[in-house]
Amino acid sequence: MKKLCKKICVLCLVTATIALTGCSDTTGGNSATNVSTNGTDSSNTSADTSGSSSGTNSSSSVSGNSSVTISEDASVTVTPIETSSIDAPSDAVTTSENFDVDATITLQGDSAVIDGTGAAADGSLITITSAGTYLISGSLNDGQIIVNTSDDKKVELILNGVDLTCSDSSAVYVISSPKKTVLTLAEGSVNLIQDGSTYAEVSTDDESDVPNAAIYSKDDLVIEGSGTLYVTGNYAKGIHSKDDLEINGGTLYVTAVDDGIRGKDSITITAGTITVEAGADGLRTNNATDDGKGYVLIEDGTLSITASQDGIQAVTDLTINGGTIALSTGGGSANGAVHNSDWGTWDRGSGGRPGQSSSSSSTSNSTDTSDSSSAKALKAANDLTINGGYISIDSSDDALHAGSTLTVNDGSLYITSGDDGLHSDDVLVVAGGTTIVAESYEGFEAVDLNITGGTNYITSTDDGTNAAGGVDGSASSNRQWGGGGMESSTSGTTTISGGYTVVNAAGDGVDSNGSITMTGGTVIVYGPTDNMNGALDYDDSFTLTGGTVVALGSSGMAQSVSDTEQGVLAFTISMNADTILHVEDSKGNEILTIASPKSYSCAVICMPELVSGETYTVFSGGSYSTDSTNGIYSGGTYSGGTELGDLDAS
Repeated sequence: MKKLCKKICVLCLVTATIALTGCSDTTGGNSATNVSTNGTDSSNTSADTSGSSSGTNSSSSVSGNSSVTISEDASVTVTPIETSSIDAPSDAVTTSENFDVDATITLQGDSAVIDGTGAAADGSLITITSAGTYLISGSLNDGQIIVNTSDDKKVELILNGVDLTCSDSSAVYVISSPKKTVLTLAEGSVNLIQDGSTYAEVSTDDESDVPNAAIYSKDDLVIEGSGTLYVTGNYAKGIHSKDDLEINGGTLYVTAVDDGIRGKDSITITAGTITVEAGADGLRTNNATDDGKGYVLIEDGTLSITASQDGIQAVTDLTINGGTIALSTGGGSANGAVHNSDWGTWDRGSGGRPGQSSSSSSTSNSTDTSDSSSAKALKAANDLTINGGYISIDSSDDALHAGSTLTVNDGSLYITSGDDGLHSDDVLVVAGGTTIVAESYEGFEAVDLNITGGTNYITSTDDGTNAAGGVDGSASSNRQWGGGGMESSTSGTTTISGGYTVVNAAGDGVDSNGSITMTGGTVIVYGPTDNMNGALDYDDSFTLTGGTVVALGSSGMAQSVSDTEQGVLAFTISMNADTILHVEDSKGNEILTIASPKSYSCAVICMPELVSGETYTVFSGGSYSTDSTNGIYSGGTYSGGTELGDLDAS
């Protein structure tokens, strides 16, 4: 996030030939000594990368036997998952399983045969009027199954090779079922349900009870079993419950010109394999008025969602406790504002394939009047909580977005985003798990950002982390470089008490419009190369009482830690990408060995191993006997570098 002004911290270098004993406190410029190393670029981290310097050449060989342990395990196994496409078969499949039922309903083209009680057929219209269990098989070319009962017991429809099409309304229409309706997918069966592109009865009111989905229920709806169900919503939605919707099993393929799966009061998924292709949202709730409603809860299951708009949207809270989830929204990160100037201009429910603009597709029958330019992957109007699961996201808009508190307690996330990786309009807490933001505009963004744990890797075209006041405006504006995002103000706090965080940012690395407080954890910043940004950027103060910060970036807007009892090394330097920077104490013990993937001209190092007033020696180039992890070398031997001089830790 760019601000109108930034503090300039004076950084001091003590070389072998020039002794500077202190730094003047000014905001008018940078009086630090500049030492050019012109180190040779090297993509081979164990190769000799030494270069010429005005400093003293040294063949120092330093054993990596110090207690420095700031490199994380290299075996990061979080990788992206591609979303699946849907190719529905031409025929349903029936199994020979035996069932204990109240009636069997055999569909026969333009009629049906019913054996049992509780249901009646009028041509191709089947009406179930009593609670009970019904076994349904066969094909209807243009018909409808209606559930309309006042019984306070469940209605169970066992689908065993059903091929059902209704040309002008919902193919399965639950008018009344006070207890609930359960769709059970018979083991081994394949079932096909679809509606037409026009309905006989229509409504533009999203709160009306007029059907608008291939499977539509006014009461609670449950889908379970171990068979397969293909649902095609040609009119609007694929599956829609006006009350609670549960998916407890089965293999579902849902294609819809509008929302794929809608549960007004809630959506709960405990098991199953679900693939959705939606012209609007993949999964969505919309009851924001009743207490305890409007939530989405995912306990387990495998989900693959491709959506033109939001992937999973909860009008209140969204909680993920487990499962494997792959989401692609708005055409993916390649269609984000950074890459596409037309981002955010598509229409909701365009009727085309996910990611397709309105100019190239027909108009759907969406009754939703909400913002049509939101293409977030996981979105909650209130709280968004990740407690587990394996989540892969490719989104043109924010990957994770919460209107209130966004919390990551555990799980594995791999994110490529055309906007923010993790965004909260209020509080963001990262407490555990592994989060890889491989591509983003800004990595972590909130008013108050708290990192208490977890392993976090962030790559951004602007700020790596940004604590700023205001509300994100990216959902309704074309967010370009240097524009959009959180409104700038002097509010915003960053608090770091744990975790391992690596930032590779083209803008500010760690940015807070207020203060930064650090009591523990590790933060490594590979910051900007331009002088309009800094590896560290804050308006008020950066107080550090514990933990490790290594920030490498440009020097034009550089800032260091403002208040700490630990030692700090802060100096300007001209260093090429992939060139080793090595720091050791007066006894030759390794303090830090690091190679940035980018060139930099400023280094800020604050670690528990550094002692204020002690002298440390800086080397450039050379080689290391083991490979690096996230640019950090440890546990091996450094040799062959060029000694640049000595630094006194402040």
